Amino acid sequence: MGRPRKLGDRLGHAVFRCRDVAAPLALAVLVASTRPHDFLASLELDRSLDAGGIVLIAVGLLVRCWVIASSGIRRAGVARHIGAPRLCEDGAYAWCRNPLYVANAMLVGGIALIFDSRWLVLIGVPAALVAIASLVAAEESMLRARFGAEYERYCARVARFRPRRPPHEAAILHRVNWRRALRREHGTMFAAASAAIGLFAIEDFQRRAPAAWHRHAPALLAAWIVAALAWAGVRHLKRTGRLADVPEAAPPRERTTAFDDVAA
Repeated sequence: MGRPRKLGDRLGHAVFRCRDVAAPLALAVLVASTRPHDFLASLELDRSLDAGGIVLIAVGLLVRCWVIASSGIRRAGVARHIGAPRLCEDGAYAWCRNPLYVANAMLVGGIALIFDSRWLVLIGVPAALVAIASLVAAEESMLRARFGAEYERYCARVARFRPRRPPHEAAILHRVNWRRALRREHGTMFAAASAAIGLFAIEDFQRRAPAAWHRHAPALLAAWIVAALAWAGVRHLKRTGRLADVPEAAPPRERTTAFDDVAA
């Protein structure tokens, strides 16, 4: 293993351990450093970028939910370290090897479109992509060491990032458990919605007259309240067990007749 790969692995393990704190902290610093003249797009173009950012975030969250719903992967690794009890090749992982990181890149791109500060675009986005690349490198080294030839065959069959239709019909028709996705991803969805609404409000406040911002504030507050209520509702369903996995029904038994009993 070369020095760059070793460095990437070490960085990936470090990022994995502190990602839940480092990512929001870095975003907060970049946002606090932004002044009105730091935004790159004009006011006329800004609304189109906001719409594109919302769509990109929504798609990224949908992909994350699909990944969790179609596979039994654990996002937190094993004991808070990069690890895998088994090689996941089904569901979304039959289409590409890193679907969660593809979704996370979409979230980063959506946030940058909504809050197009030069600091976020020129520092935050590259730093996030480097972090994602280091995580991928660390995970690939771990999987290659743990699963050997099995992982090499998987790499030959499935691309790292670009989705590719699986050759096996069973992978395409794999069972999807949306209850599991809601249980595990409702916090991420609420955090992404809160970040998008908050960044939109901050940029609007910095770039527009106070009267215009006050006209938009009630709608933004209402959107956040809807998101918070949805999060609270899903959390209640989770705590009361209503989002528990539904056991698969046993295959129906063949009916027997008196003739069958006699024949037996």
